Amino acid sequence: MIEIMETVPLLARVVMVLACVVGLLNVLFYLFLVVASGRSKKHEKQPLGGDSIAVILRSGSCREGLEEDVARFLTQDYGNYSVVVVDESGEADGTPMLDALRRRYGNLHVTSTPSAAKFTSVEKLSLTVGIKSTEATWIVQADRHCPPRSSRWLSELSKNFCDGVSVVIAYTRVESGQGLVSHYAVARYRWHSFIRLAYARSFGPYLGDGRNLAYRRELFLDVRGFAGYGYLQGGEGELIAQRLSEVGKVRVEVSGDSQTVGVVKGIWRDYFRRSTSEKQAMSVLPRSVRVRVGRNAGLRVATWVVGGALLPFGGWLAWSGVGLVGLRRLLFILCVICGIVRYKENWNVFWMWFYDLLAPFVWMAENRRYNSFKRQPQWRR
Repeated sequence: MIEIMETVPLLARVVMVLACVVGLLNVLFYLFLVVASGRSKKHEKQPLGGDSIAVILRSGSCREGLEEDVARFLTQDYGNYSVVVVDESGEADGTPMLDALRRRYGNLHVTSTPSAAKFTSVEKLSLTVGIKSTEATWIVQADRHCPPRSSRWLSELSKNFCDGVSVVIAYTRVESGQGLVSHYAVARYRWHSFIRLAYARSFGPYLGDGRNLAYRRELFLDVRGFAGYGYLQGGEGELIAQRLSEVGKVRVEVSGDSQTVGVVKGIWRDYFRRSTSEKQAMSVLPRSVRVRVGRNAGLRVATWVVGGALLPFGGWLAWSGVGLVGLRRLLFILCVICGIVRYKENWNVFWMWFYDLLAPFVWMAENRRYNSFKRQPQWRR
């Protein structure tokens, strides 16, 4: 082997060493994901029905289907809970379509947001108004379009409401609608959730999903909630989970009954708008958090660049580059299979494989759009 390497040009040796390093980092990273995603600590469980819970739902600007969406949250078998709907329509008559539900369910409450200041996040304002309108011990942040998978949803989450726990990060099961963008967005969400939950099960960072996230109301008010983040168009789950993780313990709950369910629809324009909001929210998190979250994308780029750099040398060096890329693809598929087993969800392996292949090109388009967005003077801070 040494004799072979002596015949190889110096530049090729350097690239080959980099390929070995990148390959080792890929193995270690994916091994961490597999181990951490299945890591389950023995926790004390809270007796059911102990603490009061308030589920906060935003009405959104579209009232169509609001009554049906809210009704799905009112049939939980947890005794001490309420559902708070925050009306964002800005219309004087409020939400008359919920009057019948309010007469039927005494635990349904409706409030509304004041006129929002320009460039203020309506989502964060609505959540803050809803949280301040209730006296419940625990807040469950949810999305009206992502109903609970089971009537035991709150019961499963409440098992983690123990002393010292400030945040419970749960999982949202998503299904794809029609079109390429929907399949791509679902594959991206599943993969990112797999990574984030693996981090949350180990030593952080703790990035929650705003469609299924529980935290203590008192701590939310103590850290002043979304103060300082009002200009950000997204990141409601990530920002508050990371902020509250600094003042208490974090639990992760991914059991089937604790999940909510949603459908991803839209077009590429909507997808890029959401990705821009996510990037803007991530930009205000500590650098250490951004580095850990960005490891997956960094290793992906390094693998393709180093693997591609070996191709011009031809022979066994070129095949080594192909093998490096193939190794990462194989590790990725193994993690996808692990995710299917862990979350008992029918992930489409083809779309997951296609997502990882297409992701570098979409990532470049996302960054280009985000850099253009940052140059807008009204969003500079």
